Amino acid sequence: KKVGEEIILGIQVIRTPVNAAIRGALNIVSMGKFQKRMNDQPYDKLYHLAMLLKIKSGVLKVEKNEVVNIELNPSIPHNAEEHTCSSKPISVNAFLDNGKKQLGTHRFFDYNAWNNNCQDFIITLLSANGALDPEVEAFIKQDAEAIAKRLPSYVPAIARTATDIAASRQPTTPVQEAAI
Repeated sequence: KKVGEEIILGIQVIRTPVNAAIRGALNIVSMGKFQKRMNDQPYDKLYHLAMLLKIKSGVLKVEKNEVVNIELNPSIPHNAEEHTCSSKPISVNAFLDNGKKQLGTHRFFDYNAWNNNCQDFIITLLSANGALDPEVEAFIKQDAEAIAKRLPSYVPAIARTATDIAASRQPTTPVQEAAI
């Protein structure tokens, strides 16, 4: 079902702790330095961010993993924390296009765990559409780049390679074929 012209009725940002297997792999590859760097941060968990757009047809989950994903009426993880954002009436397509214009096509679709990740993606979408305020930005943003800078140089490179391989296994970018 095509929903791109539907008006967004509400926006929620959700965050869930990054998968333990991913955290464990980063810690193994970094020989324990990843957890040491996490211990230096003002937060105790890394989070994956996504956005829920309420529309007439249901709820769209918009997120950026190794590729941009959009899913209609998804299941929401039981451990998700939510924050509601203010929004003005805008279509799904216009909302995404505004974010793409602000980021540029390459950065919109490209993923880097340290400096072009799910947090940056959600912040840009909200900012480009006048829906970002200091409270929601604080809920979203963790300084992943600061962690990466203090890891052995090969760790961010390995993380980048892993996400590039995962993205290359996708036949096309899902948002390009999404029913929007």
